[in-house]
Parts: sequence; C-alpha cells; structure tokens
Amino acid sequence: MSPQSVPARWRPLIGAGLTVVLAAVACSRPAYVGTDGVRVGGGRPAPRVAPRGGGADSAPSPDLTRKLVAGKEPPSILIARDGTRCTVTARRYAETREGDYAWCAW
Repeated sequence: MSPQSVPARWRPLIGAGLTVVLAAVACSRPAYVGTDGVRVGGGRPAPRVAPRGGGADSAPSPDLTRKLVAGKEPPSILIARDGTRCTVTARRYAETREGDYAWCAW
C-alpha cells in the first residue's frame, strides 16, 4: 500500500493511532510472579517485605527483589548469583529453574 492510496484526510488519524499504540507498548512492563505465586504486573512496583523485629538494633529485613537463580538446594531453597538464599514453597521450588529470574526476599 503506497502513501498515495490512503486518502489525505486519514493520514493524521493513522499517524495518531500508531503513536498511541507505540506509546502503550513502550510503557508496558511484563508480568512477574509475586511472593505468593500469583502473577501480578501492570507496571506496579514490587511490594516490600514488612520489617521484622522493629527495634533500632534489629537486623535489616531483606527487600523483595528479582535475582538470577544460580542454584537450588532441596527441598525449598533458591540460591542467587550473588550467593544470597531464599526459602520458597515446594511448588515454586519445582517451577523455578536455574537461570530463571525470581522475585523473593533474598
């Protein structure tokens, strides 16, 4: 289809439509699996893990982050590339492969 075959009055509308579609695709983010195994997404930031303890001298709680899984330790521990570990459910352990990215409180 050549540009001459499209009526001149439609060209601005086609350009605007393409702009909207490209903007929507550029702004979308892939879904990810949350801590409970439920898929969430839509560009929402990952939730933070509630602090443990609460005292000034308590150890900092880990944040929910996405890391590359470099290893697995039965029955339920995922090991990230940086050596941090995360305990997950048996189902999530079985579904996660080495080389996958996983959201967890590392």
